[in-house]
Amino acid sequence: MATPGEAKIVPNFKTVKITHIPGYEPKCDPPNVHIRKHLHEEVVWECAENFTVTMKTTTPFDGGNFDQGHNHSGEARPEVPPSSTAYYYSVQVGSDIADPGVIVDA
Repeated sequence: MATPGEAKIVPNFKTVKITHIPGYEPKCDPPNVHIRKHLHEEVVWECAENFTVTMKTTTPFDGGNFDQGHNHSGEARPEVPPSSTAYYYSVQVGSDIADPGVIVDA
């Protein structure tokens, strides 16, 4: 909580829209989302169907699993350095899977 006179940090959201046609891999728009730490950005996944997002090996966030009811990533952890390397994750809708990424910028 912010103390008197201290600015409250409000996260900014980068939305990844997931669309799906059964039998095909889900499409993520954008396929690789960039979030900027200095702007306190976080990812929000949206899909008309139930979905799961699972970070593949490491995660820049406090959690590594997201779904319809928990679709906000939260900000990247403070110790995560900015990099052009993507943190890959799987998006599953039904039995179909795609593997996009998150890139943490300064």
